[in-house]
Amino acid sequence: MCVVILASLFMPWASMNGQSWNAFNLEWAELNYNVEPASAGLAEVLLGVTVVLLMLGLPQALGKGHLAWGIVALFVCLLGGLLWAAMMGYVTGTDDEPSPLDAGAGLTFCGIAGLVVFGTAIASLAKRR
Repeated sequence: MCVVILASLFMPWASMNGQSWNAFNLEWAELNYNVEPASAGLAEVLLGVTVVLLMLGLPQALGKGHLAWGIVALFVCLLGGLLWAAMMGYVTGTDDEPSPLDAGAGLTFCGIAGLVVFGTAIASLAKRR
């Protein structure tokens, strides 16, 4: 699932007027309607969080994981979820200031895959006890 998250970062996250942008270019999308984009760098941090989750999940998948790694993976999943929610907020906007951007498939796939990874981390902890 971490591979799906990594692939979704390169899929279109936002579109407007026939243009689309992936997660790494959301600040360019924001420049179309906002003078000061705030989403710069979030995709790189989400990429790093996903790689850390992948590295924490490999020993678990091989059956050689430690219980503490599963706990750390759970908190890293929560951090990734918060980053995804922040990036989704930049794409969709707020009730007071809606964004003219349309959400893309990458945003949806990343959220769904993140929920699956979070569920897997919980199941991994429950299985180890």
